[in-house]
Amino acid sequence: MRWKGEKMIKLGDKVKDRVSGFIGIATARAEWLNRCIRINITAQTLKDGKSVDEWFDEDNVIRIGVGVNKPKKEYTGGARHANPQRKDAIRR
Repeated sequence: MRWKGEKMIKLGDKVKDRVSGFIGIATARAEWLNRCIRINITAQTLKDGKSVDEWFDEDNVIRIGVGVNKPKKEYTGGARHANPQRKDAIRR
């Protein structure tokens, strides 16, 4: 449930978990069959050289600012030969 005036969290937004105070960038969103929506937040600071990320309930996550720029073109992944724009694509 969103609070009045709050916008839905978008990937790339700078967000904060209300309960723990964890701050970072929203990097993933998972929606379960029971309608539970979880947001993965990746901290901008590193711990021992490793990035820290955690999953939180969307209801407890608030947008606190502009995060990172998202790529303009959507890349769907897949095999290298399936994407002719990649320089390392396999030619058959």
